[in-house]
Amino acid sequence: MGFQFAHIETYSRSGGRSGKLTIAEIIAEARRSPEASLHVENPKNPVPVFGCDFDELLRRHDIMIEQAQEVLANGKKRAVRKDTGSLFTCVLSHPVTPDECRNDTDVKTAVEAWARDSVKWLRHDLEARGGTLETVIMHLDETHVHLHAYGLHSSGHADRLHPGKVFKKQAVEAAIADGQEKKTANAMGDKAYVEAMRTWQDSYSTDVGLPHGLTRLGPARRRLTRAEWMVEKAVAKSVQQAQTMAATAMKAARTADVNRKQHETTAQKTVADAKLEAKSIVQDALHCSDKLVARADAEMRKARSVANWVRNFWDGLRISSIRKSLWKEAQPIIEGERKRATDAENRLQNEIRRRTSVETRLSNSAQSMQAIISDRDQLRRQRDRLLHANDERFEANGPKIR
Repeated sequence: MGFQFAHIETYSRSGGRSGKLTIAEIIAEARRSPEASLHVENPKNPVPVFGCDFDELLRRHDIMIEQAQEVLANGKKRAVRKDTGSLFTCVLSHPVTPDECRNDTDVKTAVEAWARDSVKWLRHDLEARGGTLETVIMHLDETHVHLHAYGLHSSGHADRLHPGKVFKKQAVEAAIADGQEKKTANAMGDKAYVEAMRTWQDSYSTDVGLPHGLTRLGPARRRLTRAEWMVEKAVAKSVQQAQTMAATAMKAARTADVNRKQHETTAQKTVADAKLEAKSIVQDALHCSDKLVARADAEMRKARSVANWVRNFWDGLRISSIRKSLWKEAQPIIEGERKRATDAENRLQNEIRRRTSVETRLSNSAQSMQAIISDRDQLRRQRDRLLHANDERFEANGPKIR
């Protein structure tokens, strides 16, 4: 394995006064748009690794810019300037070539593991400074495999996600507040910038680089001899192997723990099954015992029923003889009372028939009376009409004087 490469930069919508690329140009280069990929001999589409695509990244960036506002020294608010660095970018490079990654399964697996750990580290690093990691892609069309990462800060100032710029600003402000000249304060800020970036690089090397067999820097940067460089590479390789062995041991420990838990579960299940079986046997025994008791109780009730039947039969014979003697004595009285009841019922029926006949005659008489009254009223009306007609003729013809 070789050495790692990690670099941070921020970009604005306008590119700023220094002639830096704009956000649109940076995204076009990452997309491998033809007009922005002239430096690549055979451009290939980027491989998505994490987060949203570029269209969604730009949409989120524009929404953030619309919502963010800067507070000036006088307390007034204004929109984020177009030359303000509003997009955080980071490049992380791996020493293997794209062909090695494509043709060697072990290399491909190692690169994918390195990419996952890099994304995890970047997310934690940006979130610690109040930002979010939005998109990570991989390029496999240049000399080495590398990642491009993009992040946003809700304030619209991506410089707040850049540790070097953050510490430089703090150092310059502290130096000026302490009475230092602007040139001296700026020099102190540059020193703070370098220290912050060295710390950032060391953090990435410790958490990601070394576990994947990558050294912190290359030999030329530190004027190392080939022997020294080979020793450092061997150390990095040893660290990677130690990490791999530790991961393998942890995996084996987790597997053993899972097996132990499975055995415990099986044992607990066996004990539970035995308890259920014992409980079932006891319940069956109780059920059989209840059936035997019920059967004995039924036989006893049956025997009692036969005895009761015999007793009732004997008592019935005795009661029957008593009833016969009483019937002989009471029969004449019953017959006399029955005759009296029959006579009373006959008299009642005769009285009902008589009353019905009288009511019928009364009804007929009432109907005749109504007919007579109706005839009378009709004759009266006829009489009145005749009298009225005579009066009218008399008045019309009255007595004439001759």
